[in-house]
Amino acid sequence: MIERTPPDYPLVTIRGMIKIYDGWLSKATPPKLKYVKIPSTEKDKLWLIPCNTCTPAHNLFKIDRSTIVTADIKIDDIKHFALPFELIDGDRITSTRPERGSTGDLFREVGVDIRNTFLTFGILSTTPHHFDKIDPENTVYVDPMPIVGNISRIQKLAESFASHYKGRICHYAVISANGLDLGSQRKGEAECLQNEKKDS
Repeated sequence: MIERTPPDYPLVTIRGMIKIYDGWLSKATPPKLKYVKIPSTEKDKLWLIPCNTCTPAHNLFKIDRSTIVTADIKIDDIKHFALPFELIDGDRITSTRPERGSTGDLFREVGVDIRNTFLTFGILSTTPHHFDKIDPENTVYVDPMPIVGNISRIQKLAESFASHYKGRICHYAVISANGLDLGSQRKGEAECLQNEKKDS
């Protein structure tokens, strides 16, 4: 059950929330990330997982061994984008084609679970959100601060609210390292479609 949770501080706008989020994310991310490398189940690929931050999901990478270049090569001589990774043991890996990794794939492949290490900042309302305006009267919930958890945390809260208050739409706005996501949840849409198919 989701109960209305009015904040004990003045509501800021979506624009203001983004500014707050960026400040928190910069504090959570050290100037120099340190990585551990774990072999992937895919041939000739490695996982690179940040180990000195509380939000490793934002900087997870998967690289092919064929893209690793020697430390003494000049970056200017490489046609592709090259990114160096400092390892926790003091070594360094530089890849010419690093790929952002999926926390779900990492868990399924090697059993390392960092799916709940995304920093998100969200708000729920019974009315659509506007970038420079928040309606306090229709605000159902707002995070007191950016929170580390699952990337779908706010969407699931919206679904829970819509499930409890049947027939009402719950609008959400969530800020993450991926940007701003606006959406809504309505209880029963999928169930109604299934029931219609059964009855037809």
